[in-house]
Amino acid sequence: MRGPTEEGAIPEMTDDALLDQVACPDCDLMMDAPADDARLTCTRCHKVIARPLRNTRILLVGLSVISLGLVAAVCFFPFLSLKKIGLGNSASLFDAIFVFTGEQTLLAITVAALILVIPAVRTGLLLFALLPSLAGAAAGRTAFAVSEALRPWSMVEVFALGCAVSLIKLSSEASVGLGPAFWMFLALVAVTLLQERLLCSWSIWKSLDPKAA
Repeated sequence: MRGPTEEGAIPEMTDDALLDQVACPDCDLMMDAPADDARLTCTRCHKVIARPLRNTRILLVGLSVISLGLVAAVCFFPFLSLKKIGLGNSASLFDAIFVFTGEQTLLAITVAALILVIPAVRTGLLLFALLPSLAGAAAGRTAFAVSEALRPWSMVEVFALGCAVSLIKLSSEASVGLGPAFWMFLALVAVTLLQERLLCSWSIWKSLDPKAA
């Protein structure tokens, strides 16, 4: 009978060896963890697993600040206006959301949370984790962990798609005007998508806690 160290046996990975491995989030391929500030791309599906954080930290911080500013702006500027047979009205994003009253109040609160509150909170936590001068090690890890947990509930892009469908239907019933908040919201979607593309969770975890990465 062959021993575990003979040829053909599967080597048992120790805890230290596992710390030197990283799994692709898309295809689960295990690879050697990259050195500090090194780029790693999955050899199977070509997913970028790690990228130098020093090259993107400042950009991510800037995008986070812009995102928070856009979230605040879209709440109060006119979002769209409707005109029909000489009558017209304009509404902000808050007005459009909280037009639902009575039994639909919960729906309005949910929509506001998914497209405004949660994205703003998640961006603020990410900003806190990325700024070493503001976040201690423990605080930064907690903030980033909560930010990652909120990621599936940030639905700015979904709301933008819903707006596009609604505007197409409304345009056949009335004259639709797009306010400054509408364009700010599109800018928010673009900033969010760019931020998601640049965000490398593994690299941030590595900078906050090497063992957690």
